[in-house]
Amino acid sequence: GLVSLPLDDILDALTPLETAAGDVSIDLSNNEFKGDEVVTELQNHLTCGADGVLFLGMSQTIFPTVAQLCQNFEVPFVFHANIPADADWPAIQENAYYTGAVISQEYAAGAAMGELGLADGNQTAIISAAALGDYVHDQRIAGFTDTFEAGGGEVVYVAHSADPSAGVQKANDFMTAYPDADMIYCTGGDYLSATISAMSSRPEADYKLYGSDMSPETAQSILNGDVTALNGGQWIAGSLAAALLINRLDGHAILDENGQAPLFDNMNLVMLTKDNAQGFINLMAEGGLLTEADFDTLLYRNNPNVDYQSFYDFVGNVDELISERIS
Repeated sequence: GLVSLPLDDILDALTPLETAAGDVSIDLSNNEFKGDEVVTELQNHLTCGADGVLFLGMSQTIFPTVAQLCQNFEVPFVFHANIPADADWPAIQENAYYTGAVISQEYAAGAAMGELGLADGNQTAIISAAALGDYVHDQRIAGFTDTFEAGGGEVVYVAHSADPSAGVQKANDFMTAYPDADMIYCTGGDYLSATISAMSSRPEADYKLYGSDMSPETAQSILNGDVTALNGGQWIAGSLAAALLINRLDGHAILDENGQAPLFDNMNLVMLTKDNAQGFINLMAEGGLLTEADFDTLLYRNNPNVDYQSFYDFVGNVDELISERIS
């Protein structure tokens, strides 16, 4: 049994991996953005005999504690989506139970939206994001801001919400303060939905909306004309990291050229516009972005030749693979 913490969005992406692996069960723990509960939940799972831990940490400060806990229980672990702070990496890489990490290029995801915003003629932008210190959102903000402002645009305001429930109020506040901004970039799906909700009660609001964290629901917003473009698909990093974990448990740990547990940080997000939004919705309804056959190639139990290079190539090309499937 593997345990995955803490977002249940990851579960659907893990289904084809479970099918491909055959005898793997995945138990999910969702801590609803409450960092203090993560350690308690993890201790409970480890005490109950979890064989491996697939960890998504919303805050970088918690990674050393998680790594130490797994070491104490002698349980292999992988990270996805977020990674530890630079200062904490050396100790974690020396941890005998650290098995690897897969993260998407979040700075590039923000930069892509900055480029698109400029290409669409926007000159002023508002950003709606999670609380400061969330690695994914911070990277997206930086990528967007650097790119948009390098191209002559101006980010007039960045709103940070302590949690998604604050998103609607934040949106109303910044729309009142900046009624003439051209566009809003929401760095997460919750904040995009909150902004759409706030705009629906303000008929005078005239912003182009862009977002990261695509879902079938937000993709439908493109088809409805509420949203111009989205990017996302980062949740599959969790299933790719889980494949690393299963390989280690099968006695075939994937190691980089230095003989260390790998960090795959070469995954790009998929871009959605009105041209492929319906294709994405259809693919998700059919079972998700990746298939059992994809995971067969990544699991040692099904492909004895799998190695670091095959993982690196798959992660690096997965956005193109998915884009072809939804086009």
